Amino acid sequence: MLIIPVTGVEHRRPGYEFHVEISKLECPELDKDSVAKVDQIYCVEVREMPDQYFIGKLEIDTMRRIYAKLLKVLNFDKLLK
Repeated sequence: MLIIPVTGVEHRRPGYEFHVEISKLECPELDKDSVAKVDQIYCVEVREMPDQYFIGKLEIDTMRRIYAKLLKVLNFDKLLK
């Protein structure tokens, strides 16, 4: 399972291209407006993830924004053009 850390929007770095803002409107399960830190991805085994770590589901438009940044941080964006 691929994990992308999420933190409060107050921790975002203005102009930093690998932070994707997620509003509480986009994901009502969040406590507040947040930022996905796409440059800090890591993997864990699914069996090691207890159910309480489930945050919620994101809309497809939000996931597209995250995927675009993920492809860029992994340097795959140039391969797909």
